[in-house]
Amino acid sequence: MWIFLVGGFIAYLNLNQEEFPDIDFGVIQVSVPYLGATPEESETGVCLRLEEALEGIENIDTLTSTAREGGCDSTVQLANGADLNRVLNDVKGNVDGITTFPTETEKPIYRAFSSTGNVMTLALSSDTNDLSLKTVAEDIRDDLLDLDEVSQVNIEYIRPLEIAIEVSEFTLRQYGLTLDQISRAISRASLDLPGGTIRSESGEILLRTKGQVYQGSEYEDIVVASYPDGTQLRLGEIATVRDDFAEGYLDARLNGVNSAIIDVMRVGDEDIVTSAQQVKGFMASTEFNLPEGMTLEVVTDSSLSTQTRIATVAKNAYTGLMLVLIILAFFLRFKIAIWVAAGIPIAILGALIVFPSIGLTISSLTVMGFILVLGIVVDDAIVMGENIYTHQQQHGPGIASTVAGAKEVARPVVFVVLTTVAAFYPLLQVEGNTGK
Repeated sequence: MWIFLVGGFIAYLNLNQEEFPDIDFGVIQVSVPYLGATPEESETGVCLRLEEALEGIENIDTLTSTAREGGCDSTVQLANGADLNRVLNDVKGNVDGITTFPTETEKPIYRAFSSTGNVMTLALSSDTNDLSLKTVAEDIRDDLLDLDEVSQVNIEYIRPLEIAIEVSEFTLRQYGLTLDQISRAISRASLDLPGGTIRSESGEILLRTKGQVYQGSEYEDIVVASYPDGTQLRLGEIATVRDDFAEGYLDARLNGVNSAIIDVMRVGDEDIVTSAQQVKGFMASTEFNLPEGMTLEVVTDSSLSTQTRIATVAKNAYTGLMLVLIILAFFLRFKIAIWVAAGIPIAILGALIVFPSIGLTISSLTVMGFILVLGIVVDDAIVMGENIYTHQQQHGPGIASTVAGAKEVARPVVFVVLTTVAAFYPLLQVEGNTGK
């Protein structure tokens, strides 16, 4: 008994708490951008080559490719039990080895879908412009990522920054240029290149040319064309360069005030309650200062629902314990009532001992399971206790009467538990993501 109590309590202190358990979807997606291509061109130029490179990889259950305007997406569904990281490395190696892609394609983008959960959703609100809101939101994201139990923070409902270059058709004809010429001039000018090595007596000196541009004013200075008389035509003279947010409507408001949404995510073995506590501690710390007129509020806190469910189990356990004590003490001896009621914490803590070995955590599903079986535990404890009490009344107190009373109802009590196990066992045999 004490092994169950002490071991279960220690296991509970070391178990992670989360809203829902991690599920390995076993899905890898490879996207190859092919800008300007039609779906038919994407299929023949990209999709077919991707399928040829991926179809020979082991532990792939299904392979699906979608040809779209501007690229191709291939989705790989792994077989049950496959190592996601190993298959991902094989996919990268095979795709990177393809040399027959059209020259207009860009680098492949790899995505391995993993289970993540929302910890908290914050809203940064202010009547200022979107650029100031985005800058402060990114600073907050960087500060949150420095926390021990936070490894992923997303900023939502803020349009990405974009540098747009617009040249009219009349201007192109006037200077005898094409969009392709302007594009190549920008690509050549906005580039960092290695320049080689200079060897000297004191050592080697690495040379590198830094030409990458990041702001709209720098793009305006790019030379598009040079003429025999020494004059140069710069991009700002023929084009309108806009350094602003991407086009489109994306807006979030909290109580009518312009806002940026900051999602704090839980990844892997991170504890949702600990992560939420660290975020709240950061918001309450003296190091957290917002510009005047800005507020940061908690919109949702997923850790509260997890804590509520755990509190529900504890409340039900306490209620059941007290009811068992009162009812059994009224009809039976108080000593027997104590031992019957002790079955509730012993059963729960005994189950927690095996959680780490089978990969379970304190989540909504496991807590719901405890709530379901709590009534069965109480019923069985009452049946066992009453029968032992009856035997002691008939044959006198002692170990023999206790053992005889327990043996008499042991078979029906065991079968009550087995029938419940049999009802839920088929769910363990469901395969795929549904079974997970």
